[in-house]
Amino acid sequence: MAANRKTSTQSNLDFDKPVERKFSMAAAGAEGLRLVPLMALLALLAQVGIRGLRPALAEKQDLLGKDVQLEELYSAAVEQKTQLELRLRAQDDPIYRERMRRLRVRAELATQLGEADSQ
Repeated sequence: MAANRKTSTQSNLDFDKPVERKFSMAAAGAEGLRLVPLMALLALLAQVGIRGLRPALAEKQDLLGKDVQLEELYSAAVEQKTQLELRLRAQDDPIYRERMRRLRVRAELATQLGEADSQ
């Protein structure tokens, strides 16, 4: 019995026994996720190595041209917004609404008189 007992200096590991590893999908997925940034970097470097920088520089030029168009569209949109805000403020004014109502009534009367004259 004393032969089976191990002293404190002896290891509990048995190096002659084969190591059994359990495969789990969670561990494989975690390992795969850990490698995603490295794979993305390698893909980017491969693309630059194969195709060169010409496509990126061409896209940069296209975007610079579109920048000017975007600025023009933005300024037009800001101008339209200003005009619409002024129109909204005017339509909230009761004096303006009454003036517009009177103009519509006059236009309707003129149309009715014009139709009556033509008959």
